[in-house]
Amino acid sequence: MPDWKNIYQALFLSLVFFSLIGIDQFLIGHTVGGLLYWLGERSFTLSTPGIALNSLLGRQVLRAYSTFPHPNALAGYIGVSLITLYLAGFFNNNRKKIVGLFIILSCFLLTFSLTAFFAAGLIVTLLFIKNKYLLNKFVFCVLSLVIILSLITPIVSERILSGVSFDKNIFERVNLSIISGKISSQNFWSGTGLGTFTVAMTKVRPTLTTSWLLQPVHNIFLLSFSEVGIFGLLLLVFYLYRSVKIFPLVVLFVVITGFFDHYWLDSQQNLLLLALISVRIRQWKL
Repeated sequence: MPDWKNIYQALFLSLVFFSLIGIDQFLIGHTVGGLLYWLGERSFTLSTPGIALNSLLGRQVLRAYSTFPHPNALAGYIGVSLITLYLAGFFNNNRKKIVGLFIILSCFLLTFSLTAFFAAGLIVTLLFIKNKYLLNKFVFCVLSLVIILSLITPIVSERILSGVSFDKNIFERVNLSIISGKISSQNFWSGTGLGTFTVAMTKVRPTLTTSWLLQPVHNIFLLSFSEVGIFGLLLLVFYLYRSVKIFPLVVLFVVITGFFDHYWLDSQQNLLLLALISVRIRQWKL
């Protein structure tokens, strides 16, 4: 049996360490470098093309990446980790962890991840619901709604784009959903294979884009449908529904952020975190 006390302690310490890297990147405006390269830190500066920036007090600042592929992935990792630690009672009556928690929350804010902020705010509100039955029902409803909206998006996206003008980020995300719909319709049963979305999209000519957006569709349900087909999608849905009974708030955070992003399925750190939580869920069921 795993020693969960030590596992949670290691998770907390790793959160502090990687949060310090993200905070340092924000302050100096570029990667820290050195030995952190061997931990997965990318090399970039404020002027690197395609790097994630944010406007703060009238100037461009670097969003915290740490060693993650994108600030959103870092925010998701921190969010789910903190929820898991809180539900495990890790912070109960322990003032020594306040400094570490402050560092982690500071880095979370410096990711400037709006979807993670929204999910975190909703979860903080739901903590006041003491009735677990009502909480589970609410999460079930949100999960069902998100799945339905996800599968409808590729169908209605072309009509939406033809009548509404969006900013660049939203336009690109909607375009990717159109491409995912075409891929899924052509590979309904088996998909194109794990990690092959960007390859498959070059074989599907989108009708509303003038350049190839070589990145996965920003939705975990559409991405799983495209890459592993209908059975892979059903397996993901089954896993989430079964997990609601044990960790409803964790599932809610993953579902909300997964509706707008793809890192839960293709970022190594986020996948490893979900694997750890899955082991915990399995033990609770036993």
